[in-house]
Amino acid sequence: MGTIILKGLSDCPQGIFWYGSIACTPSFAKKDHFEINAPLLYNEWLKAAWPLGCTKVALAIQMTNPAKIAQHAKMEDLLAAQALKDKVSQAAKRKATNADSESKESKDLDTKEWETINIYMKRFFKEHLINAKYN
Repeated sequence: MGTIILKGLSDCPQGIFWYGSIACTPSFAKKDHFEINAPLLYNEWLKAAWPLGCTKVALAIQMTNPAKIAQHAKMEDLLAAQALKDKVSQAAKRKATNADSESKESKDLDTKEWETINIYMKRFFKEHLINAKYN
């Protein structure tokens, strides 16, 4: 069992937290949440139990819910897409009002306007990949 725990501590997976406690020991009380994040701390924790005559120790392993992480990432993507869409829309409105106030003779976009649109579209497609499964 100890080798499995040491391997897990050596790999240092993100989102997994290890908390050790020893009953009737103030320095390793359960309420203090003694975090074990390295093999050295794990060995220190076990060695502290030996002189006290404790034959049982408690190791609590907590993990961040992967579904919540995925949901949070999805929400960030949606908010970023909405912000980019709003920025593009505001830029288009500004261009439209400037074009209306200057002259109404040309409705075609000039090269500078196309470059601006291309920049925003490249950013958009870089952040939000095209879904190949979509019909």
